[in-house]
Amino acid sequence: MSDAPAGGAPTSTDVALRVAARLAPGSGLPSARDLVILSESDPGPPPPAWGDRQALTLAAVLSARARTDSLVDGIDLIHRYFVGRQLIRPAVMGDGARSILLASAAEYCGAAGWPQIGVGFATSSLLFADSPARRFRAFAVLAQNLSMNGEYAAATVAIDEARAVFHDEGWDAAETDHWMLFGEAMIAAGRADAARVRDLADELESARPDEPSWSYTAGMLRATACFVSRDYTAGLAQCRALLLGSNRSHRTVRERVRGLHSGILALQGDLDEALAVIEGCTTQPGHAVCFTAYRASVLLDLGRDRELIDETNACVALGDGHCLAPLPAILVRRAVAFARLDAPQRAVASMEATLMLIERTGGSVIPFLAVPRHETVRLLQTVAARRCDLRAQIDALIAVLPPASAASCGRGGIEALTPAEVALTRMLAADLPLSQIARARSVSLSTVKSQVRSIYAKLGVSTRQAAVAVLRRTSG
Repeated sequence: MSDAPAGGAPTSTDVALRVAARLAPGSGLPSARDLVILSESDPGPPPPAWGDRQALTLAAVLSARARTDSLVDGIDLIHRYFVGRQLIRPAVMGDGARSILLASAAEYCGAAGWPQIGVGFATSSLLFADSPARRFRAFAVLAQNLSMNGEYAAATVAIDEARAVFHDEGWDAAETDHWMLFGEAMIAAGRADAARVRDLADELESARPDEPSWSYTAGMLRATACFVSRDYTAGLAQCRALLLGSNRSHRTVRERVRGLHSGILALQGDLDEALAVIEGCTTQPGHAVCFTAYRASVLLDLGRDRELIDETNACVALGDGHCLAPLPAILVRRAVAFARLDAPQRAVASMEATLMLIERTGGSVIPFLAVPRHETVRLLQTVAARRCDLRAQIDALIAVLPPASAASCGRGGIEALTPAEVALTRMLAADLPLSQIARARSVSLSTVKSQVRSIYAKLGVSTRQAAVAVLRRTSG
């Protein structure tokens, strides 16, 4: 990092040390100007030896880049200075400086979409935290990365510890941590607690009312609450306002809004638009936000089951190169797709893997909120018959699955229809030729024929006329 002063102006190192002194609460907030200056600076190669000054300078740059969304270097910036969690060069520094540096590395990893790496840095930061302020910061970035990685039980413990320290010290609300509140909201969403998600959105926005990125995150949380509570009209409006608005935001939050937008459109039956809004979206390395998972959800609704399996194969093969959080959603959709493709053993194995993953991490119901209820319940019950130890978890999941619509309950197997099949039934009732339906839905004629056969089987009929008659009876 250049230290050349201009006309007595502070050096970039001076700016970095000023920011580093304000990364933990109790000393005020870093200025937006300082963060921008640092985000545009190059911290340079590793020093011959690390001392407090060098550690604090790098800490400030990492946090500045995380907070201003300057993430072009990705995880390579971390690898420039660290092997694993160890600094590349020898280090002689105080515990406080080391804790601050490791916390900033964790903050950057989370922002860059690598929470599975950030967890390790945050855990190490906690080991060296030698004051309440540094303990809060270590717990906050630990909560950030654990929650982003889908490890909700451990994240809850970290959040409770961070909140206790913050309360005991009586710091100003503005000095709370953005990502800690975000993580707590993700945990609440995983419990389908829409009211708590809204409360946390309000807390986030009121802490920094003049900070656009905090307001944007609060808006994303409100859209999430709408999704969880099935208020899809309000959720769609919130997503569109965020995506079309001018407020700046963090990349991972913008990506989550786009995924929510697609998911809500799919639940409303607008499947072509649901695919279109994520068309061209790139999944960043680390897969903290996985557009393959969002796309898989729509493909399942469209009945494009083989395509779903083919597209998600790479995700399930990535191992620790894939963030844990999106995997349950991918696995449960693969389970349903395998069942449709007449691969019952693979279907049950995928569902069982989903449940075991959720049990190990503290769980989230989100992966189950946009899958066909009938097919999902059938698979869950099959797993329950094999795994008595998962019975309580399965019963709890079935209890929170969205109910079938009032029009479809108990009549002709309509509750078994996927959202894509429900949308297709409207076209069947309109007496459109199958070829025209295929063009309108941007799928092949063979896909439409396959979906029609599935509809007939679920309704217990053998002709289009009989299917339409069942549909009209149940809707009337």
